[in-house]
Amino acid sequence: MTNCRAVMCCAVVAFGLLSDRRVFAQDTRPAKVSNLLERLTTVIDTKDLTEPIALSDVLTTLIERCAAKDVQLLVLVDLNSFKEANPEGPSPYEALVQLRGTPMTVADALQMAVGQLPYPGAVVLRRGVVEIVTREAGPEVLLRQKVLARFNKTPLSDVMRQFSENSGISILMDQRLQDKLQMAISIEFRGDVSVECAMRVVADMADLAIVFLDGGLYVTTPANAEALEKKLRQRKLEVEDRSEAAAR
Repeated sequence: MTNCRAVMCCAVVAFGLLSDRRVFAQDTRPAKVSNLLERLTTVIDTKDLTEPIALSDVLTTLIERCAAKDVQLLVLVDLNSFKEANPEGPSPYEALVQLRGTPMTVADALQMAVGQLPYPGAVVLRRGVVEIVTREAGPEVLLRQKVLARFNKTPLSDVMRQFSENSGISILMDQRLQDKLQMAISIEFRGDVSVECAMRVVADMADLAIVFLDGGLYVTTPANAEALEKKLRQRKLEVEDRSEAAAR
């Protein structure tokens, strides 16, 4: 296990970094998010983790069991976000969590452990590592990260993929628009533009639009975006009506 502060950046794109993080890892080299998702499907045994144990010990155990299967992971705990959410609260490292005791994927184990923290937590994948943050560091916060980037004739799909991998935001692209997604993008962001603004500008350059979904974004045509947003608003109203009816 390595205990240190980490500074991660992409050679092409750098996003605002966390200021205080603890690293749990056998290998400190970040992976591509696609590779990371595959690693998180690794099944591990948790039969000795059914009793309450500190989160730091659970993470160390998960990392070691992955390493025993030649699967390398890097997990960061964003202490700063937890301090901001609950200044007087205990350290998340010391929070007691427990697992089911049955074989499960690393992804399920992490979600289960983080779900038991005394304050809402979340698992975010960005810059090729797993980050544990407060739920308050959700999509809205991630979208406000600043972008320092230069793209030179880069396909739009690759630009969006870089945004996704470096911000931790799920970005879905309409596969019916292959010509648009292959459009060459040349643009520079100097650290004063948010992820949301940068994405909207890049999408607009290809005459596309962005739809905000629950926990992610969808890149599609303006007409389809408008239709989807209308459906989402209608569904939200229906859910609110049902909730009000149930409360009566």
